[in-house]
Amino acid sequence: MNLMKNGYAFIVFFALFIAVSRTWFDRAYVAKDLSEAPLIKLIMQGAILFTLFVIPGILLVRWYYKQKSKMQ
Repeated sequence: MNLMKNGYAFIVFFALFIAVSRTWFDRAYVAKDLSEAPLIKLIMQGAILFTLFVIPGILLVRWYYKQKSKMQ
């Protein structure tokens, strides 16, 4: 039995990549200083971005698999 379908794993890794890269981009290119913000602030920003991307992504993947199972 497959515990996790590929779509769920893909969306979790995609959300993690986007959250980490956008947090780093904001600090490196917009604020121009990585040492300006404390570590907890960076972690919180990454966690919030991850949550904002993963929840709609999981809902879309869930909807896709439901539609796919209706077609079979």
